[in-house]
Amino acid sequence: DIINKVATLMPTNVYFGDLKIDGNKMSTSAKAKTSADVAKLVSNFVSSDEGKKLFSSVTIDSLASVSDPTTNQLVYSFSVSMQVMDAKTSGEEIKN
Repeated sequence: DIINKVATLMPTNVYFGDLKIDGNKMSTSAKAKTSADVAKLVSNFVSSDEGKKLFSSVTIDSLASVSDPTTNQLVYSFSVSMQVMDAKTSGEEIKN
């Protein structure tokens, strides 16, 4: 299952807001505690053996530092998109 595989690649302080898979393209909005967490996520997706099997063309589409309204702490809000290598995920959509 693609979702379980993605979860193993996510750093501890990265949270997806929603995740959409359309054909072989996956996109999500997310929040991270630090910019290093964002970089680690991308690194895991493009450099790890499992990430290379799952994804290609990983792109950060937007990135901003914002104040989290529930904690008043600075977080990094971003969106990321990528091509999914496994066609069996076609049509899945998950929203939180």
